[in-house]
Amino acid sequence: MPFSADEFLNTFAEYNRAFWPLVAAAWLASFVVAAGAWRGAKRTTGALSLLLAALWLWSAVFYHAMIFTRINPLAWLFSGLFAAEGVAMALAWRWQLLTAFDWRGWRGWAGEVLIGYALAYPAVSLASQHAYPALPLFNVPCPTAILTLGVLLAARERRWWLSTVPIIWSAIGGSAALLFGMTVDYPLLAAGLVAGIGLAIPRRAPRVTAPCDTARSPA
Repeated sequence: MPFSADEFLNTFAEYNRAFWPLVAAAWLASFVVAAGAWRGAKRTTGALSLLLAALWLWSAVFYHAMIFTRINPLAWLFSGLFAAEGVAMALAWRWQLLTAFDWRGWRGWAGEVLIGYALAYPAVSLASQHAYPALPLFNVPCPTAILTLGVLLAARERRWWLSTVPIIWSAIGGSAALLFGMTVDYPLLAAGLVAGIGLAIPRRAPRVTAPCDTARSPA
């Protein structure tokens, strides 16, 4: 690694000091939209991919490009990957590709767990061994990837072109978590593995429903 653990944690301290009101607002918006999608609310379900687009683009510019590049030249590559995922999610919103979810079966349950963990991420991070503000909270790369993988697992239709960057980041971010003892990010490795398996195995044909119907009855 071209940087130390202290330098890595200091990037989060700088980020939190500069953007904490927007970090809190992003978490609140994510909670509201994810909860609405879980209930099958039409407006929030349709807005979920737009929210994810905003989270990926934000991390690309305001974390990777503005802050992380100061200690790691590869952050420019990461910024490009995150920007590409943000554009992909914006297209998914424009084409209405993530508007139907199935919370039944192991994929739906795994999606719920990952989405729940992503929303609980700030609390888990604050309970870790690192002191605020030098720790990741929300609207930074790892919780964004976890949230996205949860959404894609629960989506009725598989979208490999939407899942490639989050799965790649699960390996990159997960390896950094192991090297620097970032226990809050350990689930990221599992998220990438579970999502890869879940998206590779064909899903059974769903019952015919309205586009925004969200299945919640047992399989």
